[in-house]
Amino acid sequence: MPNLKLTRCIAALLLTTAAGPGFSQSLVRATPLLSVGDSLAGLPVETLNPVFTSGTGRPAALVVLTNMTRLIWSDGAVLFDSSTVTNPPITGGEAAIGLGNDGRFAYSPSLNGLDSIYTQNGVLLAEGQAIPGAISQFSTFNSRPGMLPDGRAFWVGGYTTTEGGPTEGRILLRAGTNGPSTFETLLRTGDLVDGIPVGTIGIGFGVSMSDDGNQLATILQLNTGSTVDDGAVRINNTVVAREDSFIGAQAPGEVWQGFAGVSINNAGTWLLAGDTSGPTAIDAFIAVNGVLLVREGATLDGEALTTPAAVRALSINNRNEAVHIWNANNVRKMFFASDATRLDLSRLIMRTGSPLDFDGNGTADATLVDILGTFTTVSAVNLAEDGFVYVHASYSNGGVTRESLFRIELPSDAQFANGFESVP
Repeated sequence: MPNLKLTRCIAALLLTTAAGPGFSQSLVRATPLLSVGDSLAGLPVETLNPVFTSGTGRPAALVVLTNMTRLIWSDGAVLFDSSTVTNPPITGGEAAIGLGNDGRFAYSPSLNGLDSIYTQNGVLLAEGQAIPGAISQFSTFNSRPGMLPDGRAFWVGGYTTTEGGPTEGRILLRAGTNGPSTFETLLRTGDLVDGIPVGTIGIGFGVSMSDDGNQLATILQLNTGSTVDDGAVRINNTVVAREDSFIGAQAPGEVWQGFAGVSINNAGTWLLAGDTSGPTAIDAFIAVNGVLLVREGATLDGEALTTPAAVRALSINNRNEAVHIWNANNVRKMFFASDATRLDLSRLIMRTGSPLDFDGNGTADATLVDILGTFTTVSAVNLAEDGFVYVHASYSNGGVTRESLFRIELPSDAQFANGFESVP
């Protein structure tokens, strides 16, 4: 599935608002995969980050131990341990990672103080190096890495035409099919989009690329000379939405006003979250292929998206299923749609106050507190093709709040409707 990644360290905001009176929901089968305080590589886990999945649905995340060592954890195994690299020394690392098949990965640490992209093969690109394939351009930063199932990493970077100079613009790079020494420049500052150049900071970090690498969704800032109409959403080579342009029949008189996040699959179906110029009680939205299907203030599966509401994350997989998470009046709500083009028929999966069943015995073991991560940090959800959703969440058990990486099982009726059975 597309990895909705690309961002810096997560701000884990624990939600303390209790569920509203009268709330009742069936048990949510939630399997903790890794928790803060668990022992990993001989040390306690101090910090977790959102889960990303490979093309085969294997989960992975960047994990920080108590000694500040960074690990790439994947489904119970450790793919990479930063303490094993001493020349140059590795420190830090963004929350966003890319995960390919067969243990391949990409993340963005600091290598001897230089902002870099690092993979299972070592340093892919570091600040100060010449950018392969980009004539007379040098790297100034590297951020928000993703990875396709075949191992091609992609990320947003900064460049300068003067070695050691300040950042002059942004560039969207992908490791080429001929090996890591050959990069593809997919987009950069100054390129014309609808006849308008991409701005200096014009490539947003919320890039989404389909698993096959053939579909690309970007949120851009164009050099229009005005902040009113400079935001745009580009699918491959076509601008599909632009600030201050009319939305159409679904929102008469309203224009696009802001874009928060995007996700795209192999078929080219895309989800977009943002705001319109409409009343603040209904301006937050999710559109599918440009059609507004869910808006703030609506009710989905009996759950109101009570204002103030905003989309925290979304994800579409190659089965055309979608998951979206909202913060509705300080209550987190996660929904699933078996058909992304009918997002308005989404089912509630869990929300603040949901009872969580960890061991499958049919009784509640904990209560959901928060689903962590947002578009402003790292996308909070990753939907695989196997009937599971992966999230980084906090929960309460006996008055103690903990954080874990979870595998959430979709409801059995939702699974049956999509041709797969519940997996124990």
